[in-house]
Amino acid sequence: MKSLRGKNIKLGFTIVEALIAVTVLSIGLVSVIQIFPGVISLNSRSEHLTISSHLTEMKLEEYLSTPYNSISIGIQPEEPTTYTEEGFENFKWQAEVIEPEDTTNIKQIQITTFWGNNNQYNTDLITYKTK
Repeated sequence: MKSLRGKNIKLGFTIVEALIAVTVLSIGLVSVIQIFPGVISLNSRSEHLTISSHLTEMKLEEYLSTPYNSISIGIQPEEPTTYTEEGFENFKWQAEVIEPEDTTNIKQIQITTFWGNNNQYNTDLITYKTK
């Protein structure tokens, strides 16, 4: 204790105050650390979704650049097929082409891109092509 003009002033922290501060800080740090795995997983999923959307759009553009009469009706290929672009071996695609009822000279093209274990995730894009 120091005496300053007749007053007793205590300087510093007590051991109890220090323990409380460390406990509060530890709880906060543990909470923040627990968030990281979820953020990393979400970031990975977001990256795959972005890549999938891009690949699906590229495949759809291939169909749109194909002459109308050269596009077959049905599911093509029968099983999802791996993209041939290097670096995207974990992504597969499949197309379904139908002629909607009560329409003429219109084909609906749906491209689906799959990824993940057992193709558990997918991205779909649908468009129409006319003669």
